[in-house]
Amino acid sequence: FSGEGVGNATMSGRLASIEIAGAIGENDLSKKRLAQYEKRLWEEIGGEIDTSYKMQQIGRVKWLLDKIIEKAETRPDIQELISASLADEEAKSSFKNPLFYLKILLS
Repeated sequence: FSGEGVGNATMSGRLASIEIAGAIGENDLSKKRLAQYEKRLWEEIGGEIDTSYKMQQIGRVKWLLDKIIEKAETRPDIQELISASLADEEAKSSFKNPLFYLKILLS
């Protein structure tokens, strides 16, 4: 839907190549050395993954999702908020806050 997986896959591949090259250069292909890849990947995209997961969980609350979509049909400010969340981590993080939904529902 958002293309988010493509960016994460690209970042994952880039970090994997860096870590593999480093491990080969150090002549250390141990499990411990290669585990640095996972640590670096989580440092890089972990926050985004966490936020996306929480947004998916909230999206499973059908009545809430329906109400947000209903409001977005006629409200450019809500449309902009949703659009921004696809590209901007700060906007996306607002979706984790229950007060965000209360604000939309009461507006």
